[in-house]
Amino acid sequence: MKFILCELTNLEKEFVFELDNSTKDIGVWLSGGLDSSILTCLIIEYILKNKLDINLYTFSACKPTLDHLYGQRLSKIISTHYNFPIKYFGNLINKDGNGRLSLLTIINLKRIFSNIQHIF
Repeated sequence: MKFILCELTNLEKEFVFELDNSTKDIGVWLSGGLDSSILTCLIIEYILKNKLDINLYTFSACKPTLDHLYGQRLSKIISTHYNFPIKYFGNLINKDGNGRLSLLTIINLKRIFSNIQHIF
């Protein structure tokens, strides 16, 4: 996967990414916030525009700020808006009390979902 961030002007930026044809499964940590929601939409738009056969998984892990409670709802809204199936797995146990994803959570997720080539 290639990511390019180009500054077009002082106020405008362009974010471009490309997926190769071998990519079949992508995961996104959907925190319930704006950044991960927009990333999920951009990935779906890219998949649809390029007519790719890619499965999209979204994940949310328990956080003390309770942001993760919006993950499932946002996943459903985005899926409906784009008429694109999203496989949601939420409220994953997270041992980090500071709200960040713990390394153990990430390692366990990669072990369980070994089919996923890219997790954002």
